[in-house]
Amino acid sequence: FRAGGATAAGLVAMARVLPGALLAPLASAVIDTHRRERVIMTVCLIRSATLGGAAVAVSQAASPVPAYVLVAIATLVFTLFRPAHSALLPSLCTTPGQLSATMVVRGLLDSLSALAGPLVAALLIGPLDVGGVFALCAAITLCAAWLIGGIQDDARPRNARPATTPAVRAALEGFALLGRERDLRRVSALFCVQTFTRGCFTVFAVVI
Repeated sequence: FRAGGATAAGLVAMARVLPGALLAPLASAVIDTHRRERVIMTVCLIRSATLGGAAVAVSQAASPVPAYVLVAIATLVFTLFRPAHSALLPSLCTTPGQLSATMVVRGLLDSLSALAGPLVAALLIGPLDVGGVFALCAAITLCAAWLIGGIQDDARPRNARPATTPAVRAALEGFALLGRERDLRRVSALFCVQTFTRGCFTVFAVVI
């Protein structure tokens, strides 16, 4: 915001989410042909590297553009995290009750992180500066990669047709199903409205 005002804040927010939004259908189809824990660990390693690079870039007196690019890449690769994580959880649970409890815990942790993350960052920006907060995020993400590396999931990927069904075709089949099912269209439209509102709020909160 200090570098380019509300316009810069909006453009950076768009650069973070637009590539992921465009690639999410294709990425989800590709993930289904690989082991989930390896996908998650790879995502964490890439995010740790890009956030560490952003910590260095934002600490320099030069243009903030390199930091923008690195943070955009970190957000882009995170597009692969959620579908891989959602696909991994059922294979780690042995009963429906365990899966339900796991989903509740994940939702609780997501909500707490959304609340506590910005609060902790605000408290640490003073003593650590922005670069220090980025470095801390990189270290936490690297720790997450180490933790996921300890998971041994014997379940093979569910997609048994990687050679005969290209990822692009699989993604297009999902859009075709969306066009046929009215309930899916309704739910998807609600998610789009919610995400659009959240995007507006992101810039508005920075301006405030």
